[in-house]
Amino acid sequence: MKNRGIFLLISVALIMVFIFFQNGSVTYGDKIQELIGGREVEKIEIRLDDGTTVAVIEDQETIDEIVEKPRNMNLEETEEIHDPVEDFYLDFHTREGNFLITVNEAVIGRLYGDENASFTVLDENILYEIVNDIAEEG
Repeated sequence: MKNRGIFLLISVALIMVFIFFQNGSVTYGDKIQELIGGREVEKIEIRLDDGTTVAVIEDQETIDEIVEKPRNMNLEETEEIHDPVEDFYLDFHTREGNFLITVNEAVIGRLYGDENASFTVLDENILYEIVNDIAEEG
């Protein structure tokens, strides 16, 4: 009977820990697909905080790299909107309209289109690396 109680207590604790760490955790792939919603991205403009355009991407291979390569990158939604200067603004153009996300080394912001939202990157920020490489080439 005593072992059952200990087992039950440990099971409940593990479930609570799992729920705690899963709450608010999503992937870049989940969020970008919510934004794109099956639409074709025709162009991505990469701009700096001061409005300077550093690249205009229209080739599908590079667009796919920005959308697909970071797909498994883990994000955690944060309540606060991060205020520091963002390194890059990515303006995605589709036939149905545009949406904007911001990217720096630690945070991806505004991944809900019209709504403001911020996500802390929980592992290697592959999206930032891709965009930074493109900006340095341009």
